[in-house]
Amino acid sequence: MGFRSGDRILLFDDYAPDDFTMLQADLARRDVRKVTLLRGSDTLNLYVDQSRIGEVLNSPGMFDLAIPFVVDTVLSDSPNAGILMRDDRILSLNGTSLEWLQDGRKLLAESASGTVEASVLRGKDTLSLPLQVDSLGRIGVYTKFPQLDVRHYNVLQAVPAGFRMTFNTIGGYLRDLRLVATPRTEAYKSVGSFIAIGQIFPASWNSYQFLTLLALLSIMLGVMNLLPIPALDGGHIVICIYEMITGRKPSDRFMMVTQTIGMFLLLALMFLAFGNDIGRLLR
Repeated sequence: MGFRSGDRILLFDDYAPDDFTMLQADLARRDVRKVTLLRGSDTLNLYVDQSRIGEVLNSPGMFDLAIPFVVDTVLSDSPNAGILMRDDRILSLNGTSLEWLQDGRKLLAESASGTVEASVLRGKDTLSLPLQVDSLGRIGVYTKFPQLDVRHYNVLQAVPAGFRMTFNTIGGYLRDLRLVATPRTEAYKSVGSFIAIGQIFPASWNSYQFLTLLALLSIMLGVMNLLPIPALDGGHIVICIYEMITGRKPSDRFMMVTQTIGMFLLLALMFLAFGNDIGRLLR
């Protein structure tokens, strides 16, 4: 779509994203037409091809955080202990220039169980060093992670922040439902059942992620239940409002037909979710 490694995304139309993990969702949800980004020292506009939003929705991990190829720690059992040092920046491998860790992974994988000739910037000096690569395509170092913003809240600040996050999540989920109801986006392919729900939970215990996902699922369930579909609470609310306005109760036949339509829609959604999950498992 025109993005490159190292691009810093500034604006989606007039919206300034501040959460890297939501970039892909924001790109699809907000019907973005123009992306303003910083590439090197240049500010560029990227115009989004709306016909590819379906691919965006069905390409998990479209965006990854660009990590500079700068050494933070050399592991004690690393084959390159004593060769590489903290703050070394790897500029190239086997003559191929690199800027980000992601750029070097393929080259290291190709040299698994062998050696690579690395150009390394150490202070003001550029060194040429042979590096050993293990069988998994690693050189035994941890790289420096980009600086992240951390926000701290006291109790009085946390409550309104929680409400804002809840309503923002509801707004995002409503946009997701709009995408699902728009066939050209192919968002319906990302609908999942309890199988997909189980797969999003972390493999090891993480209390923050668990509670966050639990809150998200509760919000999704609440929004779904309030949709004006017969057989759901939202459908009952619509009927109740109708009775309050007209002062009349709908006929039994009308209620039977609407309940049947509502159950048909829910069953169709259930089959779609199970079908998507089974298809993903088979692939």
